[in-house]
Amino acid sequence: MSRTSNSLRIFLILTAFIGGNILFTLPGPGFSNDIYRLIEDESEMEISGRTNIRSWSARVVISDYDIRSGKNERELPVFSHFTVTMPVETIDSGNSRETGSIHEYLKADEYPEITFELTSMNNFTSTNGAYETLAEGILTVAGISRNIEVKGTLQATDDERIRITGSHEMKMSDFDVETPTALLGAIRARDDMKVSFDLVLSPE
Repeated sequence: MSRTSNSLRIFLILTAFIGGNILFTLPGPGFSNDIYRLIEDESEMEISGRTNIRSWSARVVISDYDIRSGKNERELPVFSHFTVTMPVETIDSGNSRETGSIHEYLKADEYPEITFELTSMNNFTSTNGAYETLAEGILTVAGISRNIEVKGTLQATDDERIRITGSHEMKMSDFDVETPTALLGAIRARDDMKVSFDLVLSPE
């Protein structure tokens, strides 16, 4: 299937979303009942921030997900489920001490998973075959759930895959997470943190 044809399908899906009463949706190449898999070796997610002396970042692994499509009342394809799960213990900064501190402050022993569930997508705009959107969902970190808005871009590929990229800035304190410290408080992480993602999906 050509990129033009795939992009046209995405356009039709977005039109259906805007014009219909749909709880939540994502564009995709399939027309109905598709289950999407995450292409792990082509997908990336990380969290990043700064301390009072330097920047830091850590890789995040998606261990479980439920991404499925269906049809709406107008017989057009929509994503009926989009949830992802990330084990806290898999977060890795490349520095064992720093990684351990991240796990501790995210309360990995008590709350071993971070989850995100999509609830809606709005404000679709098209630029050079890519679709920018504002996604809303529920993010749960350290046992605290918050409604968040995430700016993202969806791009169809020639092999019927979908690439989703974006980022979200948040504060650790929004989830009652204390900012990590080291060296008796001489080094302290700032409250602001950023989540960045580059996900590649393919229909099974």
